[in-house]
Amino acid sequence: MAYTFYIDPQVNCVFIRHFNEIEPGDGLSSISTVVEDPNFVPKLNILRDMREVSIPAQYGSIELIRRVRIQLEEFVQHFQISKFAWVVGSASDFAIAHRWSTTTRLNVDYTRNPFREISKALEWLGIAEDYEFKYPSNH
Repeated sequence: MAYTFYIDPQVNCVFIRHFNEIEPGDGLSSISTVVEDPNFVPKLNILRDMREVSIPAQYGSIELIRRVRIQLEEFVQHFQISKFAWVVGSASDFAIAHRWSTTTRLNVDYTRNPFREISKALEWLGIAEDYEFKYPSNH
C-alpha cells in the first residue's frame, strides 16, 4: 500500500496521497479501504494527490481502463454525484489521468477531472485554497 488517506466530513472529501511507486491495484484498493473506513459516508468527493509518483504507462491502456471500470461498479453506489479530482505532477501523468476521465465521462454517477495544480482541484471541489491538509503521519 503506497498511499495514505483521511476523510474530512467538514469539506465532504476523502483525501488520498500516493507516494513511492504506484502498484497495480492501488487505485481500487484505496477505494475499497476508504469505503470500509468507519468515517466514510456516501457521496463524498475524492482528491487523489499523485504529484509524488509517476503513473505507470500501462495505466493508459483502454483495455485496463475498461477492466477497472467493471471492478469499480460495486463502489458506484457510494459515490453518486461525487467528484473525483486527480492531481498529477507531469504532463505524461496528466495525459493518462485525462484518458481515465474522458473514458468515464458518460458515467453520470460521478465526475472525474485531472489537474496539474492542487489549487485548481480544490476550487473545483468547492474547498478553500488555504485548506490545511491533515494526512496521517505514517508516511
